[in-house]
Amino acid sequence: MRYLVFIYCLLIVLSFSFLLTPVNSSANTSKYPFQFKLQPVLKKYQNISRKGGWPQLNKGKTLRQGSSDLERISILRKRLLLSGDLKPKSNAINKFDVNLLKAVKRFQYRHGLFVDGIVGRRTQEALDDPVEHRIRQIKNNLNRKLWKNGTSDPQHILVNIADLKLSVIEKSHIINEMRVIVGKDYRQTPLFSEKIRSIVLNPYWYIPETVILEDLLPEIKKDLNYLKKNHIELFSTWKGEFYTIAPEVIEWDTLDSYNLNFQFRQMPGPHNSLGRFKFIFPNDHAVYLHSTPNLSIFKMQSRTYSSGCIRIEDPVWLANYLTKNLVNWSRKKILNVIDKGTPTKIELKSQVPIHIKYFTVWIDRKGLVHFRKDIYNRES
Repeated sequence: MRYLVFIYCLLIVLSFSFLLTPVNSSANTSKYPFQFKLQPVLKKYQNISRKGGWPQLNKGKTLRQGSSDLERISILRKRLLLSGDLKPKSNAINKFDVNLLKAVKRFQYRHGLFVDGIVGRRTQEALDDPVEHRIRQIKNNLNRKLWKNGTSDPQHILVNIADLKLSVIEKSHIINEMRVIVGKDYRQTPLFSEKIRSIVLNPYWYIPETVILEDLLPEIKKDLNYLKKNHIELFSTWKGEFYTIAPEVIEWDTLDSYNLNFQFRQMPGPHNSLGRFKFIFPNDHAVYLHSTPNLSIFKMQSRTYSSGCIRIEDPVWLANYLTKNLVNWSRKKILNVIDKGTPTKIELKSQVPIHIKYFTVWIDRKGLVHFRKDIYNRES
């Protein structure tokens, strides 16, 4: 009988150690910063599902270190123990201690949440997401070969739309990351690969027709001074000879998609919607990287606000990085040109590949499994 008890206890210990061991540890021998062999992860989560899944937190106040809601803290400990974020401890006490704080932060980091160790609304929603949904996510990412095309380039830029992040990769190592703003759900940023061929400092913004019809015209009809306030000019066309048009001569109330026969251009400057930088990689979608004068959005967790292009958090760093092999360019010169406000195009000799992808599950080099929200509902 003692022998059977010993075997049973040993199996429990091995089960917990299996959950806490970084998944796909054999893949850690690879230098590439992301791993996509998700079969071992799928098996782990299917095993959790077969045993009843993980418990759901009851509604209640925000949980943090020192909270006294013992019932919910107990559920939280069980939940994080099952996902491997909390290490099993035989002497664990039912309170929000330092170990639980570290476990919550680890969970938040893996799920792209603000890492503060506080179980607020967003963190609880992620915790309560059933294991069956995580299994579906893993299967969806297994079925789509998101990473096999182009990511073997020794040097490239990788934008993961679902993670709202841009990574600069050299020789299989991430050398810098920055937050991005991507397209709204009804103006989704497309997936494709290209090469960055040039940079425009102090760019004009040639406003797309969709933005004109859906965003600008309603504002202009409410306020005829909208164009002047936003430094927007009108032109007859962009082909051949073109001339400017005075806004006063246009009957704005009659305009629609059928009679919009002129063009809009926003002047360079701090007010420009593209900011001071535009990174060009010619493509059929008319999508590019650019900066933005509205930096406050980068502090938000949900950053789907653009019309399809990708706004980047640190354009100065990226411009300096892409021009490092150009003798006549430096960070100082880039900033000097920006200060002058003159539109200036820089042709790049080394054209760095850029890959715009969409994945919601991956494994990092440390073996941690990451999940992100399906912001475009592509996995429904």
